[in-house]
Amino acid sequence: MMYMESLGANRMRLGIVLLPSIPMSQILELAIAAESRGVQFLGLGDSQILWRDPYVTMALAASQTNSIQLGPFVTNVQTRHPSVTANAMSTLNELAPDRFFLGLGYGDSALKTIGLKKSTRPELKQSVDMMRGIWAGESVEIGGVSAKTWARWENPQIWWAADGPLSCEQAGAEAEVVIANGLMVTSHMEYMRSSIRKGALDAGRSTVPTVAFHTGIIIDDDGLQARKAARPYLVRTLCHELETWLPGWSSAQRAEFVQKYEYMDHLKESNKMAEFVPDELIDFKVIAGTPEFCAERIQWAADQGNELISMVILGDIVKNVRYLLEKVLPILGIAPRV
Repeated sequence: MMYMESLGANRMRLGIVLLPSIPMSQILELAIAAESRGVQFLGLGDSQILWRDPYVTMALAASQTNSIQLGPFVTNVQTRHPSVTANAMSTLNELAPDRFFLGLGYGDSALKTIGLKKSTRPELKQSVDMMRGIWAGESVEIGGVSAKTWARWENPQIWWAADGPLSCEQAGAEAEVVIANGLMVTSHMEYMRSSIRKGALDAGRSTVPTVAFHTGIIIDDDGLQARKAARPYLVRTLCHELETWLPGWSSAQRAEFVQKYEYMDHLKESNKMAEFVPDELIDFKVIAGTPEFCAERIQWAADQGNELISMVILGDIVKNVRYLLEKVLPILGIAPRV
C-alpha cells in the first residue's frame, strides 16, 4: 500500500495514556512534549502496587503545561474512597481550572493485586452520585454520616471506562465521556456506540456522551518487532468475553487465559502468557507496526466515527511517545502547537 507523506490538516482529537512505571521527571518531559505536538489529553494509569501515583504526577504536569487535559486513566472507588477522589479532583481543578477529567472504572489491577473484587454497577453509580453531590455543594451521606465539604467542581468531567454492553449502557447514562475499550473492528465499535446511545436515551438524557475509543499502540521501524512487543497487552484483552468478535478464539481459550493471568505482570513484557497470543489477533486490538502503518490505523479508527482516540503507550514508553510525536503525528497532519 502506498502512503502519502501527510494525510493533510487533521482535526482528530487524540490523547495518550502512560502507565507511570518511569520516574515523574520523565513523565513531565513527555507531557510537555505531547502538548507541544498537538496531543490533547494525557491519562495516567492508577495501580498503586505496580506504578507511581497519578495524582501527584498530574499536579506536577499541570504546573508545567498550559492546555493539555489530564486525568487518571482510570481510577476506582475502592482503593480511593469517593470522598477522597472528589476532594483530590476539586483541588486539582484549583491548580488548573477546566483541565482535568476523572477517568473512572470498575477496577482491575489496582484491586486484584491487593485481593479486592471489582465494583458492581450499582456500587459505581452510588459512588458517582456521591461525588457529584459533593461537587455541587450538597450534603451527602457517607457511611451513615451526613457530610458537606468545601470541595467544588463546577463542570465535572467523568470519563467512564466501559467494554461490554451493560457497562456501555451505564456509561451512556452517567458520563460526560465514555472510554470505549473496544476492538479495531467496525462492527464492534458500532455495537459499543449503540449501547452507549441506548443508555443515554433510557436515562432521558438530551445528549449522548462523547466516545473516546481506547486501544494500545507500539511503534517500531521494524514492524515485526512492534507486533511481538504488543503481545502482553493482548493477553489482558483475551481475558474478556470477546469470542464473538475474534475469529478462531474460543471461550475455553479465554478461560485458560483468565485462570493463568498474573496481575503482578499486568501489561508487562514478563507476562508468560504473551507467547500464546495468536499473531492473527494482534491487529484486532493493538496498533502495532511501523510509523506509517500506525498512522494509517489511527486514521482508520477516527474515520469509524470515534470522536476521540485514546492510546495507551506500550513497550518502551519514552521511545514510543517520541516515535508517536515525531514520526506518526506528522503523517496524520497533526501540527505542533505554536
